[in-house]
Amino acid sequence: MRALSLQYNKLKLLKSYLEKGLGTKEATRNAGVFWKDEDDMLRQARTWNFPALDALARDLIDADKQCKSTGMPDLLIAERLYLQIAGRAARAGT
Repeated sequence: MRALSLQYNKLKLLKSYLEKGLGTKEATRNAGVFWKDEDDMLRQARTWNFPALDALARDLIDADKQCKSTGMPDLLIAERLYLQIAGRAARAGT
């Protein structure tokens, strides 16, 4: 869950830098994106819009709460969330 949250935060930060007009290299550097991940992160930033990212944030919070309160295995909760995200990305055109 932590890795997914970090990825989400970098993606949202990158998208906001790009929206402000920064170049791709500068935006990825400022967002803390590892240079080998730049192409994938830029593709993701083009795919996701802010309303979809906001909905994803709610899902991340809900999954985190489930990990801490339901007694379900954390791995299953995280895998289910990964699959939901992949489905949304596929529908968005990734």
